[in-house]
Amino acid sequence: PVSLGAAGKGSTVVVADAAGGRLARIEAKRRTVEAWIDLTPGAEGGDPTPGEVLVEPDGRYAFAALVHAGRIAVVDLSEDAVVGSFAVDGAPVGLAWTWLRRGDQGPNETLFD
Repeated sequence: PVSLGAAGKGSTVVVADAAGGRLARIEAKRRTVEAWIDLTPGAEGGDPTPGEVLVEPDGRYAFAALVHAGRIAVVDLSEDAVVGSFAVDGAPVGLAWTWLRRGDQGPNETLFD
């Protein structure tokens, strides 16, 4: 494991497995792995090795920095699957969450509107 992210009150934890190119979705109270999520589709032919992982505050989506592919994978935790990815410059190693309220000026109101 190289990174982990948690949502809400920490009931769901997502751990990046660099050696396996995947994420583990863990149910924290029972301390059990509920799903392994392959990051290969998000790498689009590149190396799916994850670095940082970030879970959206409501726990629906996780984002994984695919260090060697130069991409961010978008994972739907309700489906346990990569649902998209986008390219970034360089090798992404860190992620952070920021709030943007509706009506704020910015390039995108949300990723999923």
